[in-house]
Amino acid sequence: MKLIEQRGLEDLKRNALVSVFLRVLEEAFKSRIQLALNYANLTKYQRIEIWKNFISRLQTLGEQNIDFHDLKDHVEQLAENEMNGRQIRNAITTARQYAQWKKTILTYDHLKDIIEISGRFDKYLDKLNDGYSQDRIAQDDGLRFAGRA
Repeated sequence: MKLIEQRGLEDLKRNALVSVFLRVLEEAFKSRIQLALNYANLTKYQRIEIWKNFISRLQTLGEQNIDFHDLKDHVEQLAENEMNGRQIRNAITTARQYAQWKKTILTYDHLKDIIEISGRFDKYLDKLNDGYSQDRIAQDDGLRFAGRA
């Protein structure tokens, strides 16, 4: 039985099962969250610092097959993308795996491609939320104030 697909009126039993599953899942999350903290969006300066920190850490760890000069030369362009620290870390991790799979050295172009692809997925998720981003939903719910740029 498929649980992960758009629900319709064709299969009411499945819809009921999915509804119960989602409620139980929501309760499981709620029961494990002790304190929910909301953070303002990062400024460009903060994103620059996070990119620099991750790149420096990779260099300190002696990572191979990374063009550190290329990445450092493009930190400002990378920071133009409105991402949080987790998204930046995930982009680096995915780009490293992508470059390794292609048997090439990790460059800015790899990161740019990964960020673009994940951005398309984020836009898709926004469409599912009727065009509202997670930030906008948090703002509308009073959980987050209009961010800084």
